[in-house]
Amino acid sequence: AHLAYTRMSIDAAPRMLGVGVVACASGSLREMDGTAVAWAPRGDRIAVADAAGSTISVVDLPSFETRTVLRTPCACDPNGRPLLSWSPEGDRIAYVLHQPLAPMTSLWTVPADGGDERLVMADGEGCVSLLPFWSPDGRLAWRLTSEQDPSGSRHYVQEANGEVHELGHGVRLDPAGSPSWSPDGSAIVFPRTTTDDESGVSSTELWELAPGSGEL
Repeated sequence: AHLAYTRMSIDAAPRMLGVGVVACASGSLREMDGTAVAWAPRGDRIAVADAAGSTISVVDLPSFETRTVLRTPCACDPNGRPLLSWSPEGDRIAYVLHQPLAPMTSLWTVPADGGDERLVMADGEGCVSLLPFWSPDGRLAWRLTSEQDPSGSRHYVQEANGEVHELGHGVRLDPAGSPSWSPDGSAIVFPRTTTDDESGVSSTELWELAPGSGEL
């Protein structure tokens, strides 16, 4: 068994320092260049995006044999952090492509063994952050925060037939929270933060969303 994590500096201008992989039995540490890591469902591989955001590699464990599955520029969010998510079947990796000179942000998938990329969503300008996450039954969802509404985010899901629809029918969600699917794929749980206009006090609640009906 291994533990994989990303390391970040804690100075005034935080920056990613790399990816670490620890063998739980021996405690030995292996450090790699990278700014994002995602586990394969069986726990025998990790996907790593390098610090320059130009390649995504798959690393076999415990051998650490590495192969590049994608070479693409700026595979990261606007803050320079590549975002990865491995499908539950283990066959595809979702990643965010941000082109700061355009600026444009898009969501893609690539076969875990290498191959042609597939465009899922092209947002265009104004995207602040984009977080992909898979359902247990293989549907790809993502959280999108835009410049037009930086205080709230929207969630979308792509069905098996390729159709994309918004979850929650326009309900603003907390851009800092991480959504999570239920084990059977019937619901998404996410945090939502609201601020009282009079007192200025903020409170965070957990909400459950039914992806099929969009009901909260």
